[in-house]
Amino acid sequence: MYCHYINKLLNIPEIHVNDMTFDDREDVIYFQVEPVQLVQTCPCCGSTYVKRNGTPYKRQVRHLPLMKWRTILLVPSINMTCMDCDAHFVWQYDFVKPKKQYTQAFQEKLIQQGHGTTIQAMASFQAVPYATAERYYKRGLAVQSDDTQATCIQDAMARDQLVLGIDDFAARKGHTYNTGIHDLKGGSFLDIIPGRKMDDLQAFQKTCPYLHALNPVAVVMDMSYTYHKFTQQCFPQAIRIADRFHVNRYVTDAMHDVRKDVQKNLPTQARKQLKRHHHLLEKRYDALTHKEQATVQAIFTRIVS
Repeated sequence: MYCHYINKLLNIPEIHVNDMTFDDREDVIYFQVEPVQLVQTCPCCGSTYVKRNGTPYKRQVRHLPLMKWRTILLVPSINMTCMDCDAHFVWQYDFVKPKKQYTQAFQEKLIQQGHGTTIQAMASFQAVPYATAERYYKRGLAVQSDDTQATCIQDAMARDQLVLGIDDFAARKGHTYNTGIHDLKGGSFLDIIPGRKMDDLQAFQKTCPYLHALNPVAVVMDMSYTYHKFTQQCFPQAIRIADRFHVNRYVTDAMHDVRKDVQKNLPTQARKQLKRHHHLLEKRYDALTHKEQATVQAIFTRIVS
């Protein structure tokens, strides 16, 4: 195969191949390459009156694979001196950044391949270190996350009868809390607010570029005064709804407080039976089995009697 066609396969216009060697045991091709241009302009003064210094060493740069072969480019690192301003610089390539081991094309390939796979599988398939695969996996995840978030926000802004959800969640074992904003009808997560205090929410309101464009008909939240006050400020036209999970929790807690008071005045056996089966009081009556219904009836009979 002539070098002309190899250059086409590599698809890097600024270099051309001089020679190549095969490593059959490792399935690697090494390409000796040189810049197409004879000189590079000085980055300081823009002069083309430059000269090369010494013998350049070869950088090993990983490129896109050719069939089953891994591709390594032996790229010369050429030291240059400008004869006009006496500046010293190294030849700069567009396809690979200084001190990098992978071409731009190969880095983009790693980022794209990270979608829908694991870091371990990605590292094994491309024969790169796990730490390298993890770095590009997270970089691709960040890009994909930003794109997905932008799409979700646009959908929420265009949605009729938009219903938002605001809730807090523990970020670090219950010591740090953040606030999440959800599009409940779209089933999407719009944003995360660091913290859950009023100052945190107001700071987010001032810096958020899209919050004022949302027009929800209702906002679902827990019974926190802070969230109700924040919602009233941001979306005064929206109905504020306390979600049933938190309402049910408060009702259940109140019911158990009453149970404990009643339990103290019961005979020993009745008290033990009520304590043993207290979880049945949290279930809907029609969700109980026949045996559980009989147990509940027996408990109430003992309490009344």
